[in-house]
Amino acid sequence: MDKRKLLFAIIKEINKGNRAFTHEDFGVDKQLFVETVNLAVRENYIINVFYADDEPFYGTAEVTMKGLDYLEENNGWAKAYRTLKELRDWLRL
Repeated sequence: MDKRKLLFAIIKEINKGNRAFTHEDFGVDKQLFVETVNLAVRENYIINVFYADDEPFYGTAEVTMKGLDYLEENNGWAKAYRTLKELRDWLRL
């Protein structure tokens, strides 16, 4: 599992306005997913994430300028990401 690709995918989905995804959509372990969302918050890539019972809720999350920079720095992944039908397929590449 490439945690950087998962991070990219989470930021990208939030940037696209999709805030209804779960770890199951990515086909990853819930703990890894939560850790990666926490990393995105800690690194200030996304904001407005709220927590209940140590689980993140990102219904109002937004991508920060730093998050947009991360997407831009990794724009080589963007074309492959766009062509996939399922989020979980992205992580298998």
